[in-house]
Amino acid sequence: SSAAAEPAKRRIIDRVVAVVDRDPITLIELESRARPFLPQLEKLKAEERAQARTELLQELLELIVGERLIAARAGELRLEVTDQEVERALSAIADQSKTTIEHVLAEVTRLGMTEAEYRAEIRRSLLEYRLLSVEVIPKIRKEGMTPDDLDKRLAPAKRSYLAALEQRFVVEKRL
Repeated sequence: SSAAAEPAKRRIIDRVVAVVDRDPITLIELESRARPFLPQLEKLKAEERAQARTELLQELLELIVGERLIAARAGELRLEVTDQEVERALSAIADQSKTTIEHVLAEVTRLGMTEAEYRAEIRRSLLEYRLLSVEVIPKIRKEGMTPDDLDKRLAPAKRSYLAALEQRFVVEKRL
């Protein structure tokens, strides 16, 4: 009799919400990336919170799909980011904030990310910039362009580039 009740107790703990080039993105991964934003959602009314959470997960899924597309293309081009580059970037972040690496990591932890998640975020950002520097920036940079001008052109160029990658690689979203 307890065996018959067992299936009713089962819950889906994790599931695949998207696949990018045979690389699954799980619900647990998506929710983990949402963790730092959840305290802001708690300030909303219950009916607004559910809608805001759905929108957050959709936006984060798009972000993660983009990251996976970038990682897939970077892999094809054999672009990578070393641990030393991540540490240098972390040191630069601390220097810009006029603080220590330890303080930056403590603040990140306070906001709901682990040190490993933050270092992974830095690695993804560096890899994205390296790929865009090879495949996008040379196509949009013009003589005499200021860094601000380049930044303004980069966001739409990146969106177009990701759309093209999405056509090249198999992407299936299930959220």
